[in-house]
Amino acid sequence: MLDAVVFDFDETLVDYRHGDSAAIDGVVGMLARPIDAGALLRKSQEAIRALYDSGLSLGSDIHRLRLKISLEHFGVAWDEAYLREYLRIYCREARPFPHVVAALEAISGKVKLGLLTNSMDSTEQRARIAASGLGRFFDRICLASELGCFKPEKEAFLAVLGQLNARPGTAAFVGDSEEHDIVGARRVGMKAIKRRTDASASTADYTFSDYRELEGILGRLGAFGSALAGPERRRSGPAEYLG
Repeated sequence: MLDAVVFDFDETLVDYRHGDSAAIDGVVGMLARPIDAGALLRKSQEAIRALYDSGLSLGSDIHRLRLKISLEHFGVAWDEAYLREYLRIYCREARPFPHVVAALEAISGKVKLGLLTNSMDSTEQRARIAASGLGRFFDRICLASELGCFKPEKEAFLAVLGQLNARPGTAAFVGDSEEHDIVGARRVGMKAIKRRTDASASTADYTFSDYRELEGILGRLGAFGSALAGPERRRSGPAEYLG
């Protein structure tokens, strides 16, 4: 029996790369001396990975630092206007992948739904969740930066499950990252479902590439058994952000 499903956000539910690329394009459009947008995007992706791997608690400054590092690499002097333009676009461009809304509508009310995102930037990530229109589906929304622990640490998964009043053995996690989502979820005893983006091997219990497959996977895991076949569970209010 499965009574709770927790989702990752970026590259699981929404197209992070689209929003990031659009925001970088906006910054490039401001520059007096043009540089290749693709090259800047690649450098900024390299920079943000290094900043996350550093273990530093940077909060919203992560965007300023990654852009500053990347632009200065191309000989561009820093200006706070670049950050404002990046965030203006980045916070509004949170486009759900095809069929995500229909999939969430199909399972909403049948199982408890949680969201667990590893983002450092709480303010910007909340804005992006709101822009995506997906927040209405979730009983609990947890940001790792507010919890004080990040996936794949077991404490992050247990925190959102605690807020959902769910146990690992009756919960599933849906994510795209093998290291942070799949390995972390399995380590605490959750079923792991991976949104597949390539042909690499996975330790997930199930994988999918099209959200029209998700309801069937959850059904095979027992999400819609007889215990959940009665009247739909109603939420008392909008999802809460909990840290």
